[in-house]
Amino acid sequence: MELLLILVMSLLLIPLVALTSGPVRVLLGLFLVFFFPGYTFTAALFPRKDSISGIERFALSFGLSIVIVPLIGYLLNYTPWGIHLYPILVSLLIFIFITSFIALYRRWHIPAGERFELKFDQLRQLYNMLFRQSGPNKTLYIILILMIIGTVGTIGYT
Repeated sequence: MELLLILVMSLLLIPLVALTSGPVRVLLGLFLVFFFPGYTFTAALFPRKDSISGIERFALSFGLSIVIVPLIGYLLNYTPWGIHLYPILVSLLIFIFITSFIALYRRWHIPAGERFELKFDQLRQLYNMLFRQSGPNKTLYIILILMIIGTVGTIGYT
């Protein structure tokens, strides 16, 4: 299950991000900051496979992460720990765990045929949808990807 993989990867990335510096920290922290919180939150909101499409789930994961992480930082600003590396990492890990368990709980109460499960077929379909389309759909998907990359780059720079 992809949520369990995200939990394991988050547990592994926290010490790696905390112990490294420079570009290595940035590369390791990108998924932890810009994808995992939004994906687990999206999975908690939409546990059914027919709720939203794969591209919507992917875009929401980035978009919600861009909203959630600053909110966590804002809340940390009013705690005794402040906005420092370790409190942010621990807060992100707690958020990812809570939303993952909510998503797993909600999926568990849905019949097996209606649950969202990430499969390699879906990754192939996402690839085909993004890169093998023609006309205005391909242009819109490319613009969406460039906007996500630009947003992540801008936030990472600031």
